[in-house]
Amino acid sequence: MAPRAPVTANTNSYFVWSLVKDNHCYLHKAKKPDIVFSKDPYNISGRNRHADAGFVQNKALLIKPASNATNLIFGTKEVSDDGKVKNTRVVVPGPRKANKKAEYFAVKLGRKDLVKVAQIKSSAIWHSRNTRKKSKKA
Repeated sequence: MAPRAPVTANTNSYFVWSLVKDNHCYLHKAKKPDIVFSKDPYNISGRNRHADAGFVQNKALLIKPASNATNLIFGTKEVSDDGKVKNTRVVVPGPRKANKKAEYFAVKLGRKDLVKVAQIKSSAIWHSRNTRKKSKKA
């Protein structure tokens, strides 16, 4: 069996994407509208394309709900020149702070294209987990 070549930081992400775009473990194909989605945790928009694929990019943003219903977890993935991956995670309470952190992390990573998408995802996760009880009015 031939030894596998390690994936390093200087590997071209377009080359890696051309190899895995049609077949990877995060791929999810919808039957009706013929849309291809990705369940990659570092994929903010959920679409299967090179710009959104977090496992291919050197800088990616993670937004997911925490174990309790009141917090969100923001994480970043940065690959340095020597190939080491640096992950950071921050727990954020509240929807306003979540939107601010989404903007902060996207700009910090140099991915200004992710600012609006990250804010939309953090807001959607927050509102899906924190539904208010309807009060009974007489």
